Amino acid sequence: VSVGGPNQDDGIQFGIDFGNDGFQLNSTAATSLVSGVSFAGDDGNGDEGLVYQTNSTTDYLPAVTSSTDIMKVYFDWNASDFTPTSWSDRYFVPQLKHSASTPSTHYAEVPDTSDCLVADSANNELLTFVQPTDSIEVYLGEYSTNGYTSQTSCSYTDIFVRANFDTDSCSFKVRVGSGICITGTTDKLTGVAASQISDTLWEIHTTSLFSTLGAADTVVKLIRVNTGIKGTCLVNKTLGVGLTIEGQLIWNEAGAQQYAVTSQGSSAQAKCVNGNGCFACGFGGGGGGDPPPRLDRTTDESALPEVFALHQNFPNPFNPVTKIKLDLPEQSSWTITVFNVMGQKVKEFTGESSPGTVTVEWDARDSASGMYFYKVVAGDFQATKKMILLK
Repeated sequence: VSVGGPNQDDGIQFGIDFGNDGFQLNSTAATSLVSGVSFAGDDGNGDEGLVYQTNSTTDYLPAVTSSTDIMKVYFDWNASDFTPTSWSDRYFVPQLKHSASTPSTHYAEVPDTSDCLVADSANNELLTFVQPTDSIEVYLGEYSTNGYTSQTSCSYTDIFVRANFDTDSCSFKVRVGSGICITGTTDKLTGVAASQISDTLWEIHTTSLFSTLGAADTVVKLIRVNTGIKGTCLVNKTLGVGLTIEGQLIWNEAGAQQYAVTSQGSSAQAKCVNGNGCFACGFGGGGGGDPPPRLDRTTDESALPEVFALHQNFPNPFNPVTKIKLDLPEQSSWTITVFNVMGQKVKEFTGESSPGTVTVEWDARDSASGMYFYKVVAGDFQATKKMILLK
């Protein structure tokens, strides 16, 4: 806090407010840089205080044309009141304002014989606050998208990440709009895996093979999400993919979760020219397991599976959704295929996952009631079980 003016000050008093609940007075509160000046706080909210002169008989400051530092006020960052929405939000400039309601503790009314500043709340016209220009940079990560405009039913969206800290782990979901399906993922950075939750929703996350990304303003490509047009559509009609990121999480190298925002780049587009794009574009390919964002982030390694195992689906019988779980004791590529009683393939899930339990969900609302079989292949392990769809 600095003050200055053309006349000698014999008395000074003013209240300050940080202007944002994100800042709270530190327990140290303030340190006087000149004699005879003190600080009182707070107002109950922890973001307001009073600078005042303690000795009314001593000249306080000589007349100067430049400002003089009189007080150093300490405050802490209160993260609970901060909600970033974009990459630029990582910079926050503290704002100071004159407080209309100052703390009553240590309140002292000091006369100003030189008429520079009358030190009471009713006569502060000459007091001007010059706002600080220094900014506080908040740790922030950003996931961004960039879509491809295709002249076929098949398109894709690339997903990038950047952060102003070393990034250890990532986790988020991608969702596409009505009439579009996610057909798989490709171009994955080492240690990035993908899991199919439904035709329109996939989870992307890093595994223990992921290498820490250094802090940078430039983006790094994590993965490519491939998409197709679902069902029938008007020939040559162009559809927007409408891919969005949700549930975004990000961790630093110390394992602490940080703020994460999303940024929408150009939207991917596909054109209805070759029928059912979901299968024409290779539906079900390029998936990849269901491990946590980092093996050491949320999983107890002692609880990892010791052998390959295919679990009975649950619920069973079911209508129309059921879950299938697969235990992986080691990093493995895997395929789970659903067949009807005629041996025809109805659904297929594929991926590559770190040790853990993979969970896939089959929505059979478009399938007929009856018995079905599901088979898993993971490395040298194979197993088959049956389940009942009962509508």
